[in-house]
Amino acid sequence: MDGGAAPGTGPNPPPLALDGVTGIAVGEPGPYGVEYRAQGGLPEGPASARLHEVNGTVGKAQVEALAEALGVPGEPRLRGDVWKSGADGDAGGPSLQVNLQAPGTWTFSAFGPPKGDDCARGKDVCDPPRPARPCPGRRTRRR
Repeated sequence: MDGGAAPGTGPNPPPLALDGVTGIAVGEPGPYGVEYRAQGGLPEGPASARLHEVNGTVGKAQVEALAEALGVPGEPRLRGDVWKSGADGDAGGPSLQVNLQAPGTWTFSAFGPPKGDDCARGKDVCDPPRPARPCPGRRTRRR
């Protein structure tokens, strides 16, 4: 390759680095999740294939079908640009969120969204919840 040529313009581009040094200490979990490696030979792929462009939006019927397949109860609700189905605001059951815009990235949780508790740190038993108080500066009328 010519020393003055731009990278990638020579006859043989540099190899794509798929394996190698990651900067992660031996025995430590990777910050990008589980790493899968194929063992043995892989089947030959096609010489060419169709490309499917994703655009548009995800409809309620599509979210209902996915929720049913995952066992998520309830009718999908559109909140901003996200469809939500199942548990909402508590950890009472499965929940599903699907982005409205294509490709419709989705997130499923078998146990609903995480919910903390009102226990003080280091306390084994929580006090009973306190009754709601009116907002400061707001007066309530007695009739």
